[in-house]
Amino acid sequence: MMLNLKEAFTYMFKQEKLAEKYMWGTLFILFSVLPLYRYYDEIMEGSLFACIAACILCFIVFVFPLGYALIYANSKINENNENLPEWTGNMGNIVENSIKYYVGFGFFVIPSSIIMGIIGLIVAIICAIAAVLLVGGDAINANPHYLYAAAGLMTLGIAIIMLPIVIIWHFLFILAHSSFLNDLKILSFLNFKRMFSLVKKNFLNLLILFLITSAFSICANVLFYKLPVVFFTLSALLGFYFLLVFYNLYAQFVQISLKKQAENDNLNPQEEQKSEEQTNQNQPQE
Repeated sequence: MMLNLKEAFTYMFKQEKLAEKYMWGTLFILFSVLPLYRYYDEIMEGSLFACIAACILCFIVFVFPLGYALIYANSKINENNENLPEWTGNMGNIVENSIKYYVGFGFFVIPSSIIMGIIGLIVAIICAIAAVLLVGGDAINANPHYLYAAAGLMTLGIAIIMLPIVIIWHFLFILAHSSFLNDLKILSFLNFKRMFSLVKKNFLNLLILFLITSAFSICANVLFYKLPVVFFTLSALLGFYFLLVFYNLYAQFVQISLKKQAENDNLNPQEEQKSEEQTNQNQPQE
């Protein structure tokens, strides 16, 4: 069983009252990116205050489209419900689930970021020492150009070592995210047993999800830094659409994992029965 990409990109067009649902989602996405647009110049100049202010305002408004997508994905996983939820009457659940997501996300991201920061610092120190030894301290003192060579070697070493760590972190985040969607509980972000069960016999779909999310993230970052007008325009018009696409893919990933687990559980008793029958047949008759 593989992820159905066609379903992810087209299921919205089969929804009832799609225009109304999409309009509200798009409005919330628009207001969530406006702070980034407002503080964009200051962020590019390196203003920490602008960056923090923009992120806080974005997260506050993003509560609504995020919670909406969470409800949809959870409903698809547990009830196989393909219908997008209504906005009216669901605002309480939307806000509650978003807050739980933010808290669980913090539980996962903060410790892992600290660990990665410590690892990065250790790797940087080791690579710096190795680069100086390779280039030679005397050579660096004699010619400043050798300092650039040492810095280049250090940077290359850090990239080679840290890139696999970042990739592993991304895989873990996808699994933690998927685990949360299964029951919308905060501690599901740290449910490593469930995360392992989700990837068991389903790694290819995890790899596909990893490649799609990575490609989207790279494109979004390139547009943000190089073509901000295009980034903000596409975010406002298509941001809600892509949000629902990704949450459909996440829901599919969890559904496939659960189906494979159920099939495996059904096969195990049959395999045990066959094993017992073979054992009985192999026993010598008295």
